[in-house]
Amino acid sequence: MWTQLEKCPLYHIKLVRERKMHVMITDYIRIWEAFYSENDLITCLKESNDGLEMDLNELLEKGNKMLTCPNDLESVCVLPSNSRLELTMLMLCGFPFNFKILLYEGSPELVSV
Repeated sequence: MWTQLEKCPLYHIKLVRERKMHVMITDYIRIWEAFYSENDLITCLKESNDGLEMDLNELLEKGNKMLTCPNDLESVCVLPSNSRLELTMLMLCGFPFNFKILLYEGSPELVSV
């Protein structure tokens, strides 16, 4: 199911978990996507929060929460650029926790998935 990003109402997000995590963003005209293994997700979260020391399970839990409950976030920024889209999210949990991902344009047929 697609979830509207309330802080960026033109965009909707969908997360599909299979062997890899499939993150999709759409404006219902175009769609962008990224795939993450658990290790890829951990690396991305660590790079988004340089210097933050956190247990890997807690890191994954916070990252998953940001993707599944985007309307609970402090801020969301969506920057489309040609065939790429940058999604930056900020969650406050006693400290600022960031998640920045780069998605690439996918097939328009994915919007109906």
